[in-house]
Amino acid sequence: MNDEKAKEVVSQPQLLTFTEAITATKADNASEVKNLQITRATYSKREEDGHEVVTLTTSGLVDRYIADNDNPDVFVKSKSKTFVVSLFSLVGAMSQMKDAQVLAGRISKRPVLVESLLPGSTITVLQREVKANVPFMNYFSGKENTIDHDSVVTDIADIKLGEFALSTLDAYKQNLAAALMGDL
Repeated sequence: MNDEKAKEVVSQPQLLTFTEAITATKADNASEVKNLQITRATYSKREEDGHEVVTLTTSGLVDRYIADNDNPDVFVKSKSKTFVVSLFSLVGAMSQMKDAQVLAGRISKRPVLVESLLPGSTITVLQREVKANVPFMNYFSGKENTIDHDSVVTDIADIKLGEFALSTLDAYKQNLAAALMGDL
C-alpha cells in the first residue's frame, strides 16, 4: 500500500466491510495461500490484550516467525502448518457465505465452537510481514497494532466449510424451522 493511502486509512479509523478489509490487506503487499485444509482449531483469548484468536493447524505450510531454540528473544522466519488468525477475520470470512452466516453468528457468541466445526474446512489466507515495533493496520478490526518482534500477520480471506460443519448447519436450520413451526 502506498504511504498516502496507508496514512489515510490510519488517520480515519473505521471498521471496514470484510471485502474492503480483504482489498486493503491485499494492497498492503499480502501474499495469498490457497487450499489449506484445517486439521485442528483451538480458540483462545489472550490475557495481555483480550484479543480473541484461533490457532489453526492445516494441511499446508505458511510463513511464520518462530522463537529461536537457543535464544527465545530472537524470532526466525520459517514455514509451519500451525498459525494464529484473528477471530474477526474468521467470522468475517464465514459471514460472506450465504448459508454460513448463521454459523458465524453462533461462533461470535460462543467462539469455542470453532474447535469442533472447523476441522475439515478449507481456507485461503492472506499473509503480511510486519517489522518489530512498527505500527501496522489491522483492517479487520480497524485498529493500529504493534508487535515487539518481526512477524507474519495471517488473516482468513475465504473459507469453504467441511462436511461436519455443513451437516451441523443443516441440523441447526431444521431445528430452527421446526421450532418456528411449533413442532418442537
